[in-house]
Amino acid sequence: MIMKFYCHYSKTPSSKIDLREGLQNYMTEVLGEFCKENDLEIMCADDILHTHTLTEDQRSWLNAYIKMWDNLQDIRI
Repeated sequence: MIMKFYCHYSKTPSSKIDLREGLQNYMTEVLGEFCKENDLEIMCADDILHTHTLTEDQRSWLNAYIKMWDNLQDIRI
């Protein structure tokens, strides 16, 4: 089961939703692996930043992830 960890919904034509959704699903899997490898509870990236004691590297990774997720929402597909 794929969970949405950091998700914004946009009004996009359905043919474009498939590509964006595929990229979102991939990023979701990447975040899940990050959580697993770092013994973190699986939740959205923002929540992890605000509810866990993290190393500077973990914070940096999550901030970069969030930035990529937000950029994905802004891409015109």
